[in-house]
Amino acid sequence: MNTNLLSNIQKKLIRLCRIDLNFRTKLVNSNQLNLGYNEEMEKIHIANAHELEKIIDQIGWPHFKLVGLKAEEAAWIIAQHAISLPDFQRKCLKILKSTEPRNLSSKKYIAYLEDRILCFEGKKQIYGTQFDEFSNTKDQLHAANDLENIDQLRLMMDLPPLKEQIEVHKKRVHHENQKSIDLEKKNIEYQKWLRKVGWRK
Repeated sequence: MNTNLLSNIQKKLIRLCRIDLNFRTKLVNSNQLNLGYNEEMEKIHIANAHELEKIIDQIGWPHFKLVGLKAEEAAWIIAQHAISLPDFQRKCLKILKSTEPRNLSSKKYIAYLEDRILCFEGKKQIYGTQFDEFSNTKDQLHAANDLENIDQLRLMMDLPPLKEQIEVHKKRVHHENQKSIDLEKKNIEYQKWLRKVGWRK
C-alpha cells in the first residue's frame, strides 16, 4: 500500500482526534462537560466520523500495522465518539470484528464499541465498559448481562478486572469535577436525543 497515503492518513487521524479531545478538555475546564451533549462537540464528532468513513472506504480499518498504534487508537476514539451516527458505529463494529485479530493491537476496541452500541439501543452490555451518567454516584455501571463471569469475558478482550475499571472511572470523574445536576431534566433530553438520531423509536 502507498506509504505516502498511509502517512497522510496517520497524521489526519491523530489531528482529528486531538481536535476532539482538546475540545473535551475545554468543556471540562469550563465545567460544561456534564451539561448534556454540547452542540459544538457533536459537530466535531460527526465531522470526524465522516473523515474516518472515507479512510475506511480507502484502506479498511486503519489498524496499527497500517498506521501505527497512536493513529489506530485515534480511529477507535473517533468511532467511539460518533454517537449521533448509529449506522456508522454499527458499521465500525462489524469491520473491527471482521479484522484479522493479529492486526488489532487490542480487542478492547471491539468490547468498548459493542458495549456502547448495546447501551444506546437500550440493551444490557457484555463487558462492563459503560457507566450510567444519570446515576448520582457516577460509578454505577449500565446493566450488564453476566456480572458473575464478567471478568472472564473482560480478560478475553484485553480488559482489566471490572473492579479496577470502576476505580479508574471514579478517579476520572472526580478529576473532571463531573457533578450531578438536574438528572431528571438531563435524562428527558437524552431520551429525545436517542430518538432524534435513531437509536430508539
